[in-house]
Amino acid sequence: MKKKVVLLIIIGLFLTGCSNEYNLSIEGDNINEEIVSTIPNSDIHVQTEEEIAAGIESDDQITPFINNDQYPFINNTKDKYIKNVSKDGNNTIVKLKYQYTLDNFKKSRVYNECFEKSQILREDGYIRLSFVGEFNCLYGDNLNINIKTDREVVNDTADDVDNNVYQWNINESNQNKVNIQMILKDDITTSNSGDSLTLFFIIILIIFIIIDVYIIFKKKVEE
Repeated sequence: MKKKVVLLIIIGLFLTGCSNEYNLSIEGDNINEEIVSTIPNSDIHVQTEEEIAAGIESDDQITPFINNDQYPFINNTKDKYIKNVSKDGNNTIVKLKYQYTLDNFKKSRVYNECFEKSQILREDGYIRLSFVGEFNCLYGDNLNINIKTDREVVNDTADDVDNNVYQWNINESNQNKVNIQMILKDDITTSNSGDSLTLFFIIILIIFIIIDVYIIFKKKVEE
C-alpha cells in the first residue's frame, strides 16, 4: 500500500473523477515525458477552520500532489519535474514534464514502478520498447498512453495510430495484461531534413539560372 501511495502522489493517476494522459515523445536520443492530470475541484479536499484549529491532518493525497514538488527518479530529490498547475472551469490541471536520455529513462519511477516488466533494448540497428504485464498505476477509470517518435516504426501493438502518435488505453478490464510494444529503426527519419536539402539545391539552381540569363542578356546588350 505504501508503494501505491507514493506513486499516487508522484504520478497523479488517481480517483475515478480524474482524466489522465501519459505522453512520451522520442526525439533523437531523448525521451520527453509529460503527465497530465485533470482533477475535478470537487475531489480536492479543503480543510475546514475547525480542522485547522484542531491541528487535524488530512489524509488527502491530492493536495500534496498539486502543491509539492514531484520527482521523476527513485531515491532522487535533486531532479524535479517541471510542473504547471492551472484552472479550467471546475477542474485543476496538473502537468509534469521531464526530459530523459534513453538510458536515464530506465531509472525513472514510471519505468521501474508502474509496469510489471519494462524494457528498452538497443541492438542490431533497432530500438525495442516493451511494457507488459500488470500495470500498477491506474488510479482512475482509464489512462491514455501516447508515444510519438521521429523514428521509423517497424512494428507496434498500439490500439490506434494518429499520424506518428501511437496510442494505448489502460482501464480496469486490461490493466492486468498490458501490452505496449514498439520496434523502431535506430536512425532518425530524415524526411524533413531531406525536404530542406532539396529546397536548398532548388534555390541554388534558380540562382545559377538567373546569373546565366543575366550574363547572356548583358552580352547581347553589349553587342
